[in-house]
Amino acid sequence: MIKQNTLQSGAMLKRVKHSQGYVYHKKIIPCLWRKGQVMIYEVLKIGKENALSPDYLRVLLGLSSNRVLQKQIEDERAQGKVILSSTTPPGGYYLPKEASEIRRFIRTLENRGSKTLAALDGAKRLLSEIERAG
Repeated sequence: MIKQNTLQSGAMLKRVKHSQGYVYHKKIIPCLWRKGQVMIYEVLKIGKENALSPDYLRVLLGLSSNRVLQKQIEDERAQGKVILSSTTPPGGYYLPKEASEIRRFIRTLENRGSKTLAALDGAKRLLSEIERAG
């Protein structure tokens, strides 16, 4: 089944039935992402059970690597878009369906952030010791 869809950005895309649900046909959007016309937020599905894998999104949007995908998601999150992720199989990125999903995501980010800050403190202490000795 093919449908046309207009994204918030105004881009017209065709939707094609796929094993993970409807996908935006790559022939219609091979370079739109690079022009900033299609946001990842716009192609994600609601609920953890509908999470789209990084590889799937990378191919769908014609991105060169999963790192480029992660950077775009980071940028969209910084703009206020709430894009959740799960590493529990099958894992992937999705939009929140209920408050418990958002709470779980917040807890994950807080845990990751505290571990990052602890590593940063250790690096700063070592640098300080080296600079005092040198």
